Amino acid sequence: MIRRRLLHSAVLCIAVLVTLAGPLALTMADNTVVKTLVTHTFDAQPAAGTDGNPFASIELRRPARGWVHLRLDATVGEGQAVAVTVDDAPREQAVLSGAGETMRHVEAGPHTLRVWVDGTPVLRQLTVRSAPEIMVYMFEALQTPTPEMWYIHPWEFFEQSMLDNCNMIVSPYNDAYRPYAEMWRARGGKWVGNQGMATLRKAETDAVEYWTGLLGNPVFDGVIHDELLATDVPHYARYADALNRLADVPVAGEKTVYFYGGTRIIPDLANTRYFLLDETQASEGSTSLRCIPFADEALTIRQYELKLEPGKAYTLSAHFRTRGVKTGTYTGIFIINDGWYSTNNSMLRPPNGDTEWQRYTKTFSPDASRNGLYQLVICPPDEGELWIDCVQLEEGAAATDFTATDPRNMLGNPSFEAGYEGWMDNLTQLRPFVDAVLEHDHWFAPEFYRNEAATEEQAREGIRKQLTNVVAQWAAYREDVMEHVMIVFSAGNGSIRYSNDRFPDVSYKVLLDLQFHALANEPAFEGLGGVGFWSGHYIDEELMRFYAALFRHYCIEGNTERFTDDPYQMDHLANGGFESGTDGWTLSPAADGTIEVVAAAAMPKPEVGERRGTYSPLPEGKSVLHTVRRGETANSISQTIRNLTPGRLYSVRVHNTSPEQDDTPLPLTIDLGNAEVLVDRSLDHVWQRGEVHWNYHYRVFRATAPETQLTISDGAPYEAYWDFIAVDPYFEG
Repeated sequence: MIRRRLLHSAVLCIAVLVTLAGPLALTMADNTVVKTLVTHTFDAQPAAGTDGNPFASIELRRPARGWVHLRLDATVGEGQAVAVTVDDAPREQAVLSGAGETMRHVEAGPHTLRVWVDGTPVLRQLTVRSAPEIMVYMFEALQTPTPEMWYIHPWEFFEQSMLDNCNMIVSPYNDAYRPYAEMWRARGGKWVGNQGMATLRKAETDAVEYWTGLLGNPVFDGVIHDELLATDVPHYARYADALNRLADVPVAGEKTVYFYGGTRIIPDLANTRYFLLDETQASEGSTSLRCIPFADEALTIRQYELKLEPGKAYTLSAHFRTRGVKTGTYTGIFIINDGWYSTNNSMLRPPNGDTEWQRYTKTFSPDASRNGLYQLVICPPDEGELWIDCVQLEEGAAATDFTATDPRNMLGNPSFEAGYEGWMDNLTQLRPFVDAVLEHDHWFAPEFYRNEAATEEQAREGIRKQLTNVVAQWAAYREDVMEHVMIVFSAGNGSIRYSNDRFPDVSYKVLLDLQFHALANEPAFEGLGGVGFWSGHYIDEELMRFYAALFRHYCIEGNTERFTDDPYQMDHLANGGFESGTDGWTLSPAADGTIEVVAAAAMPKPEVGERRGTYSPLPEGKSVLHTVRRGETANSISQTIRNLTPGRLYSVRVHNTSPEQDDTPLPLTIDLGNAEVLVDRSLDHVWQRGEVHWNYHYRVFRATAPETQLTISDGAPYEAYWDFIAVDPYFEG
């Protein structure tokens, strides 16, 4: 039986025995994710060759598999050579040939680093650090770009900007990527294939056979499934059983299955502090649910996968008892559709104040749900104590008498007599699956996709509540959880199809830096297994380079200070979303009434909701700028770009759409005054989804003075709506 060793520590314990003169320093960084394990300082004198024997041998012992980063500082002259090997590998298989750095994934147990020299190179320092798994999702150079503006980054770009800063690359699960996988694996990296969940969810799928086939492909070191959803709850037991049996399959024993999912993918026992089983109070039976306010975690308990018919009448009922209750926005019980796009007018609210047990009812007709499924949600009060019992959901416009086993009730365990079964984020179903993932050394990749907040204070508070505090609860489940977790951040600045960049005057790059800074400094992330991002096809080259720099700064070099000192809120341009009308802008209309600010909701069909990308900020707020040009004279708007640093690069982003749009970008003029525009880094693109078009106009410029004039003009006769005009410092890398 092949069974992976459990990770007992995310920090490598390395003992060093050296056979050369020179001091040895062992230092530990304060970074919670990266540890400086060994800093070996040579005497910086010319080293002498030793007739085919290693110049130095360093014995390592580590209790857990994981990544090490090696960096050799040396001067190697003509006719000289230096190499570093691992274990019994011959010199021809050196992981370093000359001064430089590399990352290698090594097994638990003893290892030996050997340093070989020819001639008299000058050796200064060999540094060995632990490193997390650093994932780039994903390399898609063989895919075809789509009108939804998927960026396709070539291998040459990866070589220039990314490969030195990561150790795991995801690609589509396609054998055509074999040449790239082989090149990457020769450098010590891991290549993982992307997979959906549709096949796994089919009841007829033999998951062991399925995973054996995927993991048996020599192109890939593992697979990552995108992604676990509420619809997987009924399948968790089957997944768990398959992972347990998969451990006996030799071809799968050395490879990894990763599971993308939401932040609740790992059991969070914090719920039990706010939703308590109370055997001293019950409206019926012996147990009720006692709900108390939570400080700042966004906690709920739910029942999943309820099958309702849109437009049909249903009645929700429950018994409430209150003591000092003050209700909040969502206090009570309600039904949501997939994605929480609607509460379906189903809110069943408890009374405020002090009340005894009483039944309350709410009749509603649900809106449509994307996947045809719904969830029942319970939220606690803002103040006081709320007891809940006898929860019932049934067809029809009136509540029937409650009995715990009534088949008309669509809920399981409706009076909590079976404890949390069926509630608590489906803890009963989830636990065996999570345990199987951890036991067999597979991984979770929880998604922390944060949108910008309006202020830095709000952004930091959001990171604390929705990242740090969530992760801090996981250790309450099992102490080895963090070693099997890769935290995944998201895309932001490049795509209209998917973007977390929600405010024209906020820097998304700074928001990313704040999140990485939390990983490096907050105790909750001690021992974190990995970090990565999703997804390269929504990220432009600038943000790809910025991610690479964050990986190096925090995950390789182990720094704990902020990477950038740029401000979160930018002051280069005012009112880029026209939420304050035309304040800050100078208007030059083609004729009377041809430039005006209008409500986004007044945009012609397709309606504003249809114009918005699935995960897009456009329209960014409640207002857009409307222009109409019918003749030779152009409409233009202008504003002074302020607080520039001469010599530094910046970008301008302009978005517009037209009811008259075809498949080509709307012509326009973006004049940047005294600035130097870098034409090779600029872009005009039209994003299309059905009848919806949004144009993305992107210019990169070098400031030549502290200020320059921005003038935007429609370049031909057309009607247009304009939004989200932003000026950002540009990251060159």
